[in-house]
Amino acid sequence: MRRGPTSPIVVGRIGVLERVVGAVVVLLIQEIIARLRARKGVVSGEWEQIVPQQNSEAEKHDHVVCRHIGNKISGHITRLLPHELKFKRWRFEGQMRVSLVFLTFWPVDAAKNPGSYGTIRLHMIDEKQLQGFYVKL
Repeated sequence: MRRGPTSPIVVGRIGVLERVVGAVVVLLIQEIIARLRARKGVVSGEWEQIVPQQNSEAEKHDHVVCRHIGNKISGHITRLLPHELKFKRWRFEGQMRVSLVFLTFWPVDAAKNPGSYGTIRLHMIDEKQLQGFYVKL
């Protein structure tokens, strides 16, 4: 018996290939949707944050990269000033509820920045300004 292009073996292989291609397309569409949502989040983006001088510590400047999807917020912080603290970097995750932001932060490298864990609470004054405080644990 001779098998043609529509034999069960050929159809089975095409079915597997179609499923793999379909899965890849679904994953790409999900990533595109996630990126579009991230851009629409009110606090998505990059900015400089200033930590005012406290006691004998100098004012600190940080670069913040934030991703905001739905209520979830995540990102990282890199210390810019003072120069001797430029090695410090943190990750953060949290949520936004109406105009309040609640975050937990931790060091990217605990060996270089041990004990730098804590929480951040911010209130959105407007779309370009957040004010609040952090508690270092």
